[in-house]
Amino acid sequence: MKKAGEKLVIIGPVADVEYFRQYVKPHIDGTSVQYLGEVTFGVKVDYLARARALLYPVQYEEFFGIVMVEALAIGTPVVGFARGSVTEIIRHGVTGFLVRDIDEMARAMKLVETLDPQKYRRDVKKDSRQKVMAEQYEKLYYSIDKCPRFMATCGIKVYPEQRYASISGI
Repeated sequence: MKKAGEKLVIIGPVADVEYFRQYVKPHIDGTSVQYLGEVTFGVKVDYLARARALLYPVQYEEFFGIVMVEALAIGTPVVGFARGSVTEIIRHGVTGFLVRDIDEMARAMKLVETLDPQKYRRDVKKDSRQKVMAEQYEKLYYSIDKCPRFMATCGIKVYPEQRYASISGI
């Protein structure tokens, strides 16, 4: 987060190697921008607990981002692009900030100290992770019929009128 004057630690697998090589790797200097790759759950929690915020610049309509719930549960706000599940998990100005681009993300980083960690920890407890996850999986199941290749590969037949999916070969 050079624009915000913050140190950035990136954790997680590289999903798109070419994108990473072209747009992310040139910025990794080992000091102000670090990439740790995949880490254990304990290491992830340690970094989340010490972070000023979890940055979540999701580039697609993600169904559920469990790391956002994990961050909120330990008292770390989330600043994320207003897409997919981010808009359902983050309450703007309460549990974090919903932003449209990197410039807004940098500005939001200056505001994270105004948020109350106790409020979003209570928010996570009140809106149980299981309920949110179940709702996200339900959306996934109803959207599967729009992807016949995925259905055929996995042997899934979707019956929206009965609100269930049949998965063969299990």
